[in-house]
Amino acid sequence: MTSPHKLLRVVVLASLVFGGAGLTGCAEAIIGGLATGGVMANDKRTLGATVEDQQIEMAARKLARKNPQITQGLHLSFTSYNRVLLITGQVIDPSRKALLDDLLRAIPNLRRIHNELIVAAPSSWPNRVSDSYLTAKVKSRLALEKGINPTRFKIVSENGRVFLLGLCSRKDGDHAALVARKTAGVQSVVTLYEYTD
Repeated sequence: MTSPHKLLRVVVLASLVFGGAGLTGCAEAIIGGLATGGVMANDKRTLGATVEDQQIEMAARKLARKNPQITQGLHLSFTSYNRVLLITGQVIDPSRKALLDDLLRAIPNLRRIHNELIVAAPSSWPNRVSDSYLTAKVKSRLALEKGINPTRFKIVSENGRVFLLGLCSRKDGDHAALVARKTAGVQSVVTLYEYTD
């Protein structure tokens, strides 16, 4: 029987071929869908933590929508991994960044917040598409790299910055960061790991 990791490599190779034909959104969907299936078998998080991460992301989006005095005119993305929330995007002034932190601390089961918002105008739609493509490229490179299980990492891109989240050993984390740094288009890599060793 084929392992999820080997199957992921085959799908990534196929998606790279189709990606060259202008189907990059499809490639990312295939990679993301397969990685999600592989997560159930390979993710270091418990099933309960995975469900809590989804709930934390939904709660963050809901709080943002209900508080337009803080979030109006901002571009915000929320990603939770093992109950640690990463906030990326742009904020028009530093005071709103701090207010958003305070607002989100009320989310149940949230252990920590990494607020990586930058003070700038909201990114354009083409920049966001470019970031999605960059995330897909990093995921693809990790899937093709020997010695790395890509389902152990969550990857987020914002303005060319790549954020790596995961539960991993120091060796695996360093290896994944090196692969991400060598990916064309990556301006910087931010590692937000929780080490298992």
